[in-house]
Amino acid sequence: MNRRRFNAIFNQKVLKIDGNLSKKPKRLFFWTMLIFTMFIIIFSFFTLDSKWSEFFRDLPNLFSRLKEMLHWDWNDFTSTQSNSDPFIKIAFQSILETIYMSIAGTFVGAFLAIPFAILASSNIIKNKFWNTLSRTILSIFRTIPSFVYALVLVSYFGPSTFTVMLALSIFTFSISGKSLYERIEQIDTKLFISAQATGASKFKSFIISVWPQISHHVLSITFYSLETNIRYVSIIAGVTNLGIGRLIDTSIAYDDWGRVGFLLTLLVVVILVLELIIWLTKKYIIEDKDFRIDQKLIKAKNKKISFINKQTNLKFYFEKVIAKNINSEILKEQKNSSRYKSLILQKRQMKHTFFKDYNQKVTEDNTKYKNIIKNHINENLFANDKETGTLIRIDKITKIKTKLKIEKLKIAEIEKIEEKFLKKQSEILQSLTVNNVFGNAPKKYLKKFILYGIMLLIFVLSVWNVKWDIPNSETIQQMNRDLLKIFNISWSSIFTTNENATYSVVYLLAETISIAVVGTFIGAFIAYVFGMLSSEKITNKYVARVFLLLTTMIRAVPTYIYALILVIVIGIGPFTGTMALIMGTIGMLTKYNRELFDDINQKVVFQLEATGLNWFGKIKYGVINQTSSSAISNIIYRFDINYKEVIVLGIVGAGNMGIVLKGYFNDQYFAEFGALLLGIIVVTLLIEYVSGALRNKINNEENIKWIAKLINLANQKIFIIFKANEKMLNLEKKLSFAESSALYTYTNQQIYSRAKNISKKNKTKFNKAWKIAYVEYFDLEISWEIPVEIVFKNHILEIKELKKQIRTKRKNWIIKTKLEAKKNLSNIKNERKNANDEIKKNELNNSIRYTKNWKKIKLTNINY
Repeated sequence: MNRRRFNAIFNQKVLKIDGNLSKKPKRLFFWTMLIFTMFIIIFSFFTLDSKWSEFFRDLPNLFSRLKEMLHWDWNDFTSTQSNSDPFIKIAFQSILETIYMSIAGTFVGAFLAIPFAILASSNIIKNKFWNTLSRTILSIFRTIPSFVYALVLVSYFGPSTFTVMLALSIFTFSISGKSLYERIEQIDTKLFISAQATGASKFKSFIISVWPQISHHVLSITFYSLETNIRYVSIIAGVTNLGIGRLIDTSIAYDDWGRVGFLLTLLVVVILVLELIIWLTKKYIIEDKDFRIDQKLIKAKNKKISFINKQTNLKFYFEKVIAKNINSEILKEQKNSSRYKSLILQKRQMKHTFFKDYNQKVTEDNTKYKNIIKNHINENLFANDKETGTLIRIDKITKIKTKLKIEKLKIAEIEKIEEKFLKKQSEILQSLTVNNVFGNAPKKYLKKFILYGIMLLIFVLSVWNVKWDIPNSETIQQMNRDLLKIFNISWSSIFTTNENATYSVVYLLAETISIAVVGTFIGAFIAYVFGMLSSEKITNKYVARVFLLLTTMIRAVPTYIYALILVIVIGIGPFTGTMALIMGTIGMLTKYNRELFDDINQKVVFQLEATGLNWFGKIKYGVINQTSSSAISNIIYRFDINYKEVIVLGIVGAGNMGIVLKGYFNDQYFAEFGALLLGIIVVTLLIEYVSGALRNKINNEENIKWIAKLINLANQKIFIIFKANEKMLNLEKKLSFAESSALYTYTNQQIYSRAKNISKKNKTKFNKAWKIAYVEYFDLEISWEIPVEIVFKNHILEIKELKKQIRTKRKNWIIKTKLEAKKNLSNIKNERKNANDEIKKNELNNSIRYTKNWKKIKLTNINY
C-alpha cells in the first residue's frame, strides 16, 4: 500500500490521450546534479577564507600597482651596473633560454609518448596487460603536478636548464600520451590488418598504414604541448631559479614593478607570437588548407555567407529588396559622375523613407495593443500569419513578420550562393586532367620537408643550448634513498596534523577543490554573460566587438600571471588562487559560449518574440534552452582544468597546496610529501573520471557502464511489479516498460484520488478509504460476510504470488538464453580451431562478438 501511495504522490500526473497513457520522464539526474552542485558551491564558499571586502577595498592599490608595472624606465633597462649586462639584454636572454628549454622538453616528451600510446591502444596491441600498464603509467604521470618533477630532478641534477628540460619532457609525455592513444584507437585498422595479411611485420604494417593516419595528430599534440609548456615553464623554471621565472622573482623581491611588468608583457607577447606561428603551421602545413584547388571559391563563398549573417535584418532587406534596382543602376555608373551622385542621394532618401515607414508601423502596432489593454476591448490579442502559420501578438506583427520574412530571404540567398559554388566547383572538377592537377599542384612534400627540417634544426639548437649536468653516483644513491621514503607514507597526516604536517591532506584537498569550485562557478557565470554580449546574434555588432576584444585580451594572459599580479596586491592564500581562476575561466569559457550563441536557431527566438515575450523571456526560453547542455559540459571540463591549475598556482602563493608540497620536499618531510602526493593522484583521477562521465551523460545521454547496469537491474525488478499490475487489470495488450510504468502510476493516482474523496465524504481514516478505493478500482467482489480489509489483503497476497511466478518465469528464460548462447559460442570456437584460412578466422571472431552482444542485449532488455 505504501509503495503505491508513494508512487501516486511523487510522480507527475499521467495523462490519458486517445486511450494511451503518457507520463513525463523523471528528471532524477537533473535534480541530483542541481542539489549536489549547490551543496558543493555553498560548502566551498564557507570553506574558503574569502577576502572580498579586502579585495574591493584594495582595488585602488591594484590599479596603482598595475600603473607602476606599465611604467617602464628605458634608461634603467639599458644601463649597465657593476660590470653586468643591461637588464634588457638579460631579459631577452632569459626568454630565449625559456623557449629553448620548452622546445627541447616538448619534443623529447612527445617522442617518448609515442611508444606508450601505441602500447595503450587496444586495437594495435591486443594484450590487456600492456594496454592496462601503459594507460596506468600515463594516468599517474598526468595527475602529478608539473613542478613536482622539477623538485625531484633538482635533487639529482641541481638547478640547471637540463633539469627544466627533463621536467617538461615528463610533463609533455603525460599530457600528450593520453590524447595520442585515444586518437590511435579511432583509426581505421583494416589497412593495418590487410598489411599484416600480406606478410609484412607488425612494425612495417604500422609504419605504412597507421602512421599516415596519426602523423598530423602527433604534430598537433606536439604544438599544443609546446603552447602549454611556454605558458607554465616560468613556474617550473621558478623552482629551479632559472629563465624568466628567476628574473620575475628577483624583480618582485626588489619591488621593481616596472621590470616585473615588462617581463610579464614580454612573456605574454612571446606566447601570443608562438600561438600565431603554431596556428599558421597547423592551418597551412598540417591541415593543408592551401592545397585545395577550389580554395579561392571556398573563401569567396564563406565570405559572402558571413557577410549575410552579420548584416542586420532591416539593412539586408533594404539592400536586397527595396534598393535592388537602384543598386544595379549605381553599379553601371562611373564614380563621381553626376548621375552616380544623384542615384546615391536617391538611395539615401529611399533608406530614410523605408526605416521611417517601418518604425511608424511598429508604433501603430504598439498603440493598438495598448488601447485594447487600457480600454478592456473584447478583441483577440493574437493574429495568425498565413505565410508562416505563426500566431503573433498584435503589437509584434510588423516586427515578427519582417524578421521571419527576412530570415527566409537570407536562407534563400545562402542557398543560391551554395548552388553557384557547387556549379562552379563541378565545372572545375570536370575540366581537371591528370596533367593540370599533378603538374601544377604545389609540391606538398616540400612544405612537409621544410617543416620537419626547421623543427629538427630548432630542436638541435635548443638541446645544444641546454647545459647537460650529470650527477655523480653518490648523489644518485642518496637521492634514491630519499625518494624511497616517499613510499613510507605518513598515514596519520592524511586526516590529522602532526609535528611536520601543518595541514592534513584532507583539508588541503578540500581547500583545493573549494578554490576550483568557487573560481569555476563565478568565472562560468561571468563568462556566460560575456559570451552573450560578445555574440552578434544576441547583441548589436558594436557591443559584441567591444566584449570580443575585452575577452580576447583576458584569454591571452596565462592564469598564473594573474596569480602573480594578485599575490603582489592581495597577498598569498586561497582567495588569490580563486581570483586567478576566475580570470582564466572567463577567458576560456567566454570563447566557447560565444561559439554556442552564434550557432543558435534564430527562428525559435523570433517565434517566442511573436508571443509577446520580452528580452529576458526570449533569452530564458529561446537562448538558454538551446545552449545550456553544452555550456554545462564546458563548465565541467573547465573545472577539471581548474583543479589541476590550483595545485600549480600554489607554487607562487595562490593557494596552500603547492606551497606545502614544495615545503615538504625541501624540508625532507618525505613521508608527508608522499601522503599529500597520493591524495592528489587519487582525487585527480576521481575528478577526471567523474568529469568525463558527466560530460558523456550531458552530451550523449550515456551512463557509466556500472551505473547503467545497476539501473537496468533495478528496472528489471520494478518491471515485475508493473507486469503484475497489468495482469490484475486483465490487459491483453503487451505493454513496453514506459507504457507499463505509466499504467502503474495512473492506477495509483486514480486510487489515491478516489480515496481522498471517500475519506472527505465519509469522514473516515485515509487508510480505510484507500482500501475501499483500491477494491472498487480493481472491481473486487465484497459482501457483508467478507469485509473490505480481508478482500484487500487477499488481493495483495494474490499479487505477491503473481510477482513470484513472473520472477520465476524470467529466471528460467535467462537460464535458457545463457545456455543457448553458450552452445552457439562453443560451436563457433570449435569451428575456429579447425579453420586454416585467416579470413575465415576473422569472420568467426566477428561471429563470437555478435553472439556475445546478442546475449547481452537479450539479458538486459527490460521489455519482456
